[in-house]
Order: sequence, then C-alpha cells, then structure tokens
Amino acid sequence: VTMEQARSIGVEFAIDTFTVLFKAGAHGKLSGKTSQSVPYGGKAEVPTVNPYVGYNFVGWNGDVTVPVTRNLTFEARYATIPYSINYTELKGAANPNPETYTIVDEVVFAPLPDVEGWNFFGWSPASIGKGSTGAKTVTAQWDRVVHSVNVGGVSTNVIYGSQMTFRAPEPLVDELCKTQL
Repeated sequence: VTMEQARSIGVEFAIDTFTVLFKAGAHGKLSGKTSQSVPYGGKAEVPTVNPYVGYNFVGWNGDVTVPVTRNLTFEARYATIPYSINYTELKGAANPNPETYTIVDEVVFAPLPDVEGWNFFGWSPASIGKGSTGAKTVTAQWDRVVHSVNVGGVSTNVIYGSQMTFRAPEPLVDELCKTQL
C-alpha cells in the first residue's frame, strides 16, 4: 500500500451535558436559574434560597459543589425557627409551660398552681396559634385570696394580706379582754 499524499484524520468528541434542577421545597422560594444544562465536569450555578417567615434554610439534599457527571436534582431543606416565650407575673409558681415555640406549634398554656395569697385564673394571651412568629410575652393572671371573717355575727370579706379594723360589740370585747388576761 502506498500513500500518495499525507492525510490527516480528525476525530470529533462531543462533550456530554447534563441537566441540573434546583427545587425550592415547601418552605421557601429560589432566585436564579433553577434548571441548567451543565457540561460534564462543570459546576452548576446555585440559586439563592429565600426561606419563608418562620423557617431557616439549612442546606441542600446533596452536595451542590461537586463536578457534574450525570443529571442531578437538588431540593432545599429548612428548619423551623424557635421563638422564645417570656412568662411574667409568675409570683414564684412553678411553670410547666414550654420556653419556645415554632410556626407549626399551637401552644395552649397549662394553668399554674395557686400560691400563697393568690388564685391563678388564666394567661394573657391564653394561647399561641399555629402560624405565629416572633418572641412572645405571656402574663399570668391572678386574684387575691378573699377570706370571710365573722365577728359577732357580722360577716366581712377580707383580702389576703390586707389589714382590717373592726369594732366588736361590748360583750364580745369583754370576753376578749378576759381571755387576754
């Protein structure tokens, strides 16, 4: 076989491209390209995640920084934000209620035990509804204990901790004085 002239042989190679999809998930939205064609070994442009109120973006369901060698789909993951609950006017009562809540929680506050001189009658507000966000202050509501005092056949209500002056009928005063001697 003789070659009459030099020949060049060329080979063309096609670079594969792959589709990379980014999904926002249920608790946010994306800004940027969510569907991309990426050449073999290239990297996708990761869109910005904008979480909805009450949620933090915590990452993707896979490593978005690796070189692309196949079709990929990534979905954003989120966590609920814990918000603090500040309780006021506890009067020393042990509080069984939670210290935090999230946007998906519904908190109905448990009652407090009565404390000396006070009867617990509720919270203001009485609950935190689903969908609420932000730190909350909840105030315990109390009534003073009232005692009924009967002196000489006369009943009087006395609020716990207050002082009361009354005048007893003369025969009762005489009896009281005799017992004090």
